[in-house]
Amino acid sequence: MLSWSFMWFGRGELDLTWIIYLFTPLWWGFIVALDGLAYARAGGHSILADRPKRMIGLVVMSVVGWYSFEWLSWFVNNLWYYPLQDLLGSQGSKIFWFTLTFTCVWPALFEMYALLRTTPGFVTRWSKGPSVQLSTRALFLLGAAGLFLSGLFPRPLFWMIWIGSLAVMAPAMLLCGYWTPLPPLAKGDWTPFVGIAVAMFALGIFWELWNYGEQAFFADTDPNYWEYAIPYVQALKVPPFEMPLPGFLGYLPLGAQCWVWYLLYVHLFSPPDATHDYELGAMH
Repeated sequence: MLSWSFMWFGRGELDLTWIIYLFTPLWWGFIVALDGLAYARAGGHSILADRPKRMIGLVVMSVVGWYSFEWLSWFVNNLWYYPLQDLLGSQGSKIFWFTLTFTCVWPALFEMYALLRTTPGFVTRWSKGPSVQLSTRALFLLGAAGLFLSGLFPRPLFWMIWIGSLAVMAPAMLLCGYWTPLPPLAKGDWTPFVGIAVAMFALGIFWELWNYGEQAFFADTDPNYWEYAIPYVQALKVPPFEMPLPGFLGYLPLGAQCWVWYLLYVHLFSPPDATHDYELGAMH
């Protein structure tokens, strides 16, 4: 709340100095607040309370994963960009501060997911959907081809950035014998996909709202502010959001992508019991 108030409502010269560094404490304050709400609603269980070391993994994959998304965005002519990043100074300073901000994405997503799971019926609400049979090898080949072609045809294939790594990594992990959220779809259980998508969409509302405020209340002062350049729909923006309305649909598959990225970390570096926890989608 302190970071939010300075970013939106401060007016002094000191506030202008602090704004450059407030994005990370704003988001980590939000993450811990979500954890506290989940703890209260789940009878004393949360990520930080039960498995704090898991948070380290979330931080690691958040940095690795988001730098990967930034890299993919470059191939489609930068779907988003940071027009004020030079306020951070040297290239080394930019890397340092952006790396800190990138630590927030995965922890915030899974904390939001853990909180939503405390809602009665959330974990079973989408368990009886239509059955979808997916060819693992075909999905992998289509995902790999789509990512490659998005660099050659960035405008028509810009949307591959939201599903490309999911279409490649999830089948590859299945072929290696690792669990992913894909197999439940064959049984009509959409809970893993829809649950994490809802969590990411809810997180995206905060994400875009705070981004709007960074520019609206202190124009041209916050290096963490970003703008979008999404083909075909850029004009469909509605205040207070910089994101065009159709662009919010990208948050839905992004949730599953982030989950698969973290599942890879779990399978490779965590103890055997961790796999079972994340198969169930449980964070405690």
